[in-house]
Amino acid sequence: MEQTVNQGVTTDNQQDPAPAAPEQQAQPEQPAAPAAPEEKTFTQSEVNAMIRNRAREELKKAEERADKLQAELDVLKADAAARDVRDKVAKETGIPAHLLTGSDEESCKKQAEAIKEYAAPKYPAVKDGGEVNINQKASTREQFAEWMEAQRK
Repeated sequence: MEQTVNQGVTTDNQQDPAPAAPEQQAQPEQPAAPAAPEEKTFTQSEVNAMIRNRAREELKKAEERADKLQAELDVLKADAAARDVRDKVAKETGIPAHLLTGSDEESCKKQAEAIKEYAAPKYPAVKDGGEVNINQKASTREQFAEWMEAQRK
């Protein structure tokens, strides 16, 4: 029979196994050191494709941002134009610009006319002829006394 030795263990033999080296017995097995991650290498065409994809993504983001900014600019320009129209109509009609809400000249003029009509004083019909006798120098009592004198005559 043959004798095979596998880390100090003998098989099919009557002899004692060979003693293991003292270094192996004293130190427990240590886990294998983690293998360094293998570095992936890329071909030039793969690198070019990655760069193109990244450039497309950045271009798309930039276009979306430009569209958003253009929309904001359009809104600001429309607001400024409406404000200019309101200021012009306000100067022409004497109605304060903050009361006008139209965005074009025609609608602002219609609003101004409606406001003027509404705000115009409406005096009731006066039966006594509507003469106003204002005497700022006298008190109310004196004014009434003068009026009574005028009525007697």
